[in-house]
Amino acid sequence: MGCANKNEFQALQKFLVEFEIVQLNNRISLKAVELFEDFRLSHGVMIPDMLIAATAITLKIPLLSKNQKDFRFIDQLNLREYKV
Repeated sequence: MGCANKNEFQALQKFLVEFEIVQLNNRISLKAVELFEDFRLSHGVMIPDMLIAATAITLKIPLLSKNQKDFRFIDQLNLREYKV
């Protein structure tokens, strides 16, 4: 998501190879529902973004994202900006 062309997509895939894939679990799902309920009306959040945020919060890991606007209002989140 967010890639403008095939070159950007390939660069993103190359970058993501270095990261571990994390499986969703009950704790993450419950946190995502909580975040969705808290921010759906005020910020128009989407479920996939809240699953991403909930994963980072639950596992106590930073979230690296180019899309700051979908996450910056979540105080519990350790949000890092992706810079090329």
